[in-house]
Amino acid sequence: MERVVEELWHKDQVVRVVLDLFAHTDARDWAKAKACFTSHVHFDMSSLSGGKPAQLSPAQITEGWDEGLRRLEAIHHQIGNLRVDLIDGGRAVVRCHGTATHFLPDPAGDTRTFIGTYELGLREDADGWRIDRFVYRSRLVKGNLDLGEST
Repeated sequence: MERVVEELWHKDQVVRVVLDLFAHTDARDWAKAKACFTSHVHFDMSSLSGGKPAQLSPAQITEGWDEGLRRLEAIHHQIGNLRVDLIDGGRAVVRCHGTATHFLPDPAGDTRTFIGTYELGLREDADGWRIDRFVYRSRLVKGNLDLGEST
């Protein structure tokens, strides 16, 4: 029973980091969002933006997000269907579905919505669980695709 409780505790801690990342991103609290990552992150959003996966620092990730989201009035991420797999050696993988909605008043349409899946790798160290792998797989983007570009 003790092993089961320990596994549930670790899974809870892993999920908290993932939920915190999305909540801090929506709040544009970049300092707290950065704290969810390890010092270097395998970062892959190529299914959405093209390009190639890269090793990025938390500052590079959050600076990019800040630049891309700055003009918007509101951002909302919603994730669900979380599956957490603990792996020996202080590792975890979280897979989930997610939507991100961006809002900005615009005559051509006020919102843009991204639908896809995330696969996040986490590593446990002395400071707790942190994300060291971030992969987003885009399934659908709908709404005003040019939202905020003319502002």
